[in-house]
Amino acid sequence: MNKLCLIAIPGIAVFCLFWFLREPDPVRHLEAELERLARNLSDEGEGMIARLADVQEIAARFSTNAVIEVAGGSRSVSLRGRGGIRQAAGRLRSSGTGVSVVLEPLHIERIAEDRMKARVSVTVWEEGSPERKDQPLLLEWRRTGRRWLIERVTGSAGLESGG
Repeated sequence: MNKLCLIAIPGIAVFCLFWFLREPDPVRHLEAELERLARNLSDEGEGMIARLADVQEIAARFSTNAVIEVAGGSRSVSLRGRGGIRQAAGRLRSSGTGVSVVLEPLHIERIAEDRMKARVSVTVWEEGSPERKDQPLLLEWRRTGRRWLIERVTGSAGLESGG
């Protein structure tokens, strides 16, 4: 019995170490990141402190030199850097509109061979809105360590911004 324990315990330890240190699946990770981003963008009757925390979470999902460019006629959006994104997210979240943002369907267009960059297309809309306006977006992601950050967002026609 002691010999079995001497063999089993190191085996289990090596398996656990491998399990925790393995490289996460980029597709599942990006899906989870987009789900959290949609939750942070949505306003579901939260208090002011929760809204401010969501603004910080939104900005933290973008690289420091991120670019958002969405052409939509008179409602075009162009943001540069995490600070600009934080300000726009603050305006959106402070409006208290009760908006529920949906980011679907997710389509991973490309993951680089080195698994350090990815291109993801999504459609954004406001759930429960009387007039649904779909907004297709292309998100370019870069992996830094174990985190994926959005570097660039591009889209055209239809995105409405509050403020």
